[in-house]
Amino acid sequence: MERRRGFTLIELLVVIAIIAVLIALLLPAVQAAREAARRAQCVNNLKQMGLALHNYHDVNNTFPNLRPGDDPNANDSNAMSTWVVTLPQMEQTALYNAWNFGLSFNDPSVDPKYAATCIPQANSTVARTQLAVFNCPSDTHQPFVSTLNSGRNDIPQLAQLAVSSYAVNAGTGGPPNCCDDPIIPYVITDLKHGNNGFADYGRPLGVRDITDGTSNTVAVGETAYNNDGAYYGIQVGKCSGFNSSFNAWTLSLRHGSNFRGPKNPPNTPPGLLVSAGGMCGMNGAFGSRHSGGVNFLFADGSVRFVKNSISLPTYRALCTRNGGEIVSSDSF
Repeated sequence: MERRRGFTLIELLVVIAIIAVLIALLLPAVQAAREAARRAQCVNNLKQMGLALHNYHDVNNTFPNLRPGDDPNANDSNAMSTWVVTLPQMEQTALYNAWNFGLSFNDPSVDPKYAATCIPQANSTVARTQLAVFNCPSDTHQPFVSTLNSGRNDIPQLAQLAVSSYAVNAGTGGPPNCCDDPIIPYVITDLKHGNNGFADYGRPLGVRDITDGTSNTVAVGETAYNNDGAYYGIQVGKCSGFNSSFNAWTLSLRHGSNFRGPKNPPNTPPGLLVSAGGMCGMNGAFGSRHSGGVNFLFADGSVRFVKNSISLPTYRALCTRNGGEIVSSDSF
């Protein structure tokens, strides 16, 4: 009589155990591969921004300032961001043409002089448009934020603003608010203007102003703040309600939207360390969802990964355009 061959129970359990181990080893590798792809896309986004900024510079002989629509004789008259004017260089001419530059992108109460032209709803179609170039695939933020209940009068009040994963480097000054503003006719005591970063609110800067060298000066970095005031899914301190650290791509707001700096180390949660505004205050920190650090676009168009462990003096030196610091590439 012929005997049938088969697996014993022990052999079957051993095979199942081996398969389970292989799957356990494979899953992290798959996740790592996916994150590598997301990080590569994030780098590509920053490179696209670099190309847009330099193409803008070729046409205008300057990079755009952070609030290109501001009346030079009055501060905070228009919160429109630097990215709105660079839309043609990002192959978004249709959106650029849809923006009404004759209106102020702000709250009507910011100044009676501009109340008649402060009609943010007219530009809401563009403001709620999501652009892939402004979204890092690793960033898990909500796609939109509402500013209707923000309590601020220096930004437009809209129900839906498309957010971004990136912000322009404003330099080492602030927060908190400090230092006399030296740019006439501004008399406010903060660093919206006259800072030492890649851009400020009012005065457009060019390559000629980056005396530290474009390869040694950060232009744009990642941000990682959720729009509900939470950071990496954890509520910070007593934070609740609207958090000004949201990051809408169509407007610039000091330490909030498209205006960040190296006063605090990369990935410092909101409300911690040097912060303006109390427990939920804006500390202006750059951050990312990538493990270990943040991607930065430098003024020469290159993109480099800066570790969280970078020394603060080196980090701040990279974020100044004219500090005269000498930074070696192996220091970060």
